[in-house]
Amino acid sequence: MRHRVLAGCAFLAACASDAPPRFAPIDGMQEVRYQVGDVERRAMLFSPPGRDPRAKLPLVVYLHGKGERGDALEHARHGLGKAIRQDPQRFTGFVLLPQCPSDRLWVAVEQSWAKGLRGGEDHVDAALDWALANLPVDRAHVTLTGLSMGGYGTLITGARRAADVTALCAICGGGRTEDAAVLAQKPLWLVHGDADTTVPIEQSRRIAAAITAVRPDAPLRLTEYRGVGHNAWDRAYADPALIEFLFTGVLR
Repeated sequence: MRHRVLAGCAFLAACASDAPPRFAPIDGMQEVRYQVGDVERRAMLFSPPGRDPRAKLPLVVYLHGKGERGDALEHARHGLGKAIRQDPQRFTGFVLLPQCPSDRLWVAVEQSWAKGLRGGEDHVDAALDWALANLPVDRAHVTLTGLSMGGYGTLITGARRAADVTALCAICGGGRTEDAAVLAQKPLWLVHGDADTTVPIEQSRRIAAAITAVRPDAPLRLTEYRGVGHNAWDRAYADPALIEFLFTGVLR
């Protein structure tokens, strides 16, 4: 598969010289490009600075929310990208941050906010496949995580790509109860604010209930933040235990 990797500083150089860069430089963060059919897409990739290039590392693929769609890579300023920039030393493996096109969703869902928009399953697949083919990934530790629209993408893709994904973390998202039997076989951490009016917490609760119904001892955790609205992700990605889970798949 054709691919190019561009240093993060080269990406910053695209900004006007007299204007502040959209992102301050950070060690380990760079732009990558991959193909979705005949279309080239860009993503941001974090690699732990100073890593042994021969060592296989865990992979985390992060799916952003609906408001960060497009092609300008602004999505890397929010969610997990923001958490990396705040404390990159917590991130001990690869983190790929693809961006969903503005006319797509990560996956097709039947929700009011998704009306008229097609699923971008091919974009999720292309990003995951690029990482697995081009990075020294420890295939025993491949985690999907996402927020809101990306939370739906995490659960639905995690079930569909069960052969490749080993753990899941969905924040203020939802999924399909018919996927419960597959999801019950994966370590899964759900996070939701109980005051969320955009994606009600019942979306996470119904997935948790469906999983528990098919496997009472499933490796599942549902964390509910009391009084927190839709933005549960800043608190979630600031939690050291959750970041550790992303790279180990172990619910402690």
